[in-house]
Amino acid sequence: MNCIRYKSKNDEYHIILNFIKELKVFSNLDDRRKFIQIMVEVMKKMDCKIYAHAIMHNHIHMIIKEGKEKKISSIVISLCTRFAKYYNKKYNRKGKLFSRRYKSIPINDEIYFFRLFRYILRNPVKAGLLDCPWDYSWSSARAYKTKEGDFYFPEVLERYECSFKYHPYTVEEFVGFKGDDHLVYYLNQITNNDDKLMPPFKMEDFLNSAIDDNMILKVNLQRYYDDEAMKVYNNELMTNSIDNLLVYSDVICKKRVIFRMRQIGLTLVQIRKFSGMTMAELKSAMYPS
Repeated sequence: MNCIRYKSKNDEYHIILNFIKELKVFSNLDDRRKFIQIMVEVMKKMDCKIYAHAIMHNHIHMIIKEGKEKKISSIVISLCTRFAKYYNKKYNRKGKLFSRRYKSIPINDEIYFFRLFRYILRNPVKAGLLDCPWDYSWSSARAYKTKEGDFYFPEVLERYECSFKYHPYTVEEFVGFKGDDHLVYYLNQITNNDDKLMPPFKMEDFLNSAIDDNMILKVNLQRYYDDEAMKVYNNELMTNSIDNLLVYSDVICKKRVIFRMRQIGLTLVQIRKFSGMTMAELKSAMYPS
């Protein structure tokens, strides 16, 4: 049975293409180059952006942002159809290349976007193919290190710096760190005494660290109806000894609580409704100037 497709609020999706294993589709490097060429062509034709990708032996991960008029299904079908025609003609074959229908997972917030961004670009490292993500020729990691090429998008770096320069999450909450002893020294270099992300926690460090990122596979996308959300909201306030979030004066704690509620699954509209804050006040509390 085909799974239901869900619409992303941000027009961004995690796309996974799985090839028939027996074909060993990407054993030939020219075929990898062809797929990269097709990605560039599709981005230009359909006004979309492939923010991240990693071409593995029998599957591909991508983060795709839709164009103004094109649906994600049209973009993926174009990628798949173009490559299938090329591949079948080259090898004088017929039939499908993909083992199943592509996976399409909506990306609805920045935490999930960057956990996923990191997970995709570190996929070759996790597979044991090399030690550094930008040493891999078949992903967009190198483009973000050199800041050039068809797969470098400055807005991604800008979003990272904007969203996490003052981010109140601990390292454990953000990247899934589990306290491995051999990472203590590294963590001491990038965190302060309160174990919060330093500003700057550079993207290069973010991509290249060995911090565990298995949490990306377990991200909770649950959303709550208002009555359930209210219980979560009140519980978070009680846990942090806050009577009224609107007038609470501890800026750092206020940010942490709001981001924690967002991570759990409350929407900004729900937090605004329960706290009595305006949307401007809420965003100001999350991202102080």
